[in-house]
Amino acid sequence: MALHRDIYWVGRQWAVTGFGVQACDQKQKSKFDIEASRLWDDGVLDSVRTLKWLNAEDFDRALDVARKHYPEPPREAVAPPVSAPSVTAPPPKELFRRAFLAPSMIAHVVTAKYMLGMPFYRIEQHYKFSGAWLDRGTMCRYAEDTGATLGAIVEAARADAMANAFCLSTDATGVSIQPAPLADGGRQACRKGHFFVVLADRDHYSPREYFEETWDTVTLLEQYLEFIRQMGWTG
Repeated sequence: MALHRDIYWVGRQWAVTGFGVQACDQKQKSKFDIEASRLWDDGVLDSVRTLKWLNAEDFDRALDVARKHYPEPPREAVAPPVSAPSVTAPPPKELFRRAFLAPSMIAHVVTAKYMLGMPFYRIEQHYKFSGAWLDRGTMCRYAEDTGATLGAIVEAARADAMANAFCLSTDATGVSIQPAPLADGGRQACRKGHFFVVLADRDHYSPREYFEETWDTVTLLEQYLEFIRQMGWTG
């Protein structure tokens, strides 16, 4: 369309009119004209500045004149979004503080060592074959840390069994302990040692309530045999 009848300023390419900012070249067919209400829209102005034929100095001059005629309208104050207060859940308790290995990895090492009977050297080789590297010194330290950490549970279970179990079954496994070499470098004979395994009844069954009044030996044996039969059927 033609330029608006109210013309305030005319430059080489642009004119400030009652419409806003218009291109003087009518061949543009008002394609790039900017309404007065959009003079403060940065997105619209940036799109015009990308035109190859644009005379940037002339456009900036037209924009300055137009903004004097059409001041920026007051913008509505935007209230900051109201967000719910963030709540941080307490972190889970750590069994191994600042651990280099994940708990699942520690469990794998301890299981391979003490359940499958693999020495740390073999476990180290197994990890290397799998493309991982974990030295046996690190595995040894974590095994010691595991024993020191979980040992309290074993001690608590032992104390409970000693105090409440009806019977305890023990089994001793003999082992040979290699002592340190002598001062002259000679070897000493291995010493004998034992590992003791203690098994408590599963339910801490106590027959005392059945023979509070009869403490004779026959009743005690009968109750004990009944307990053994029950453990054999349910165990």
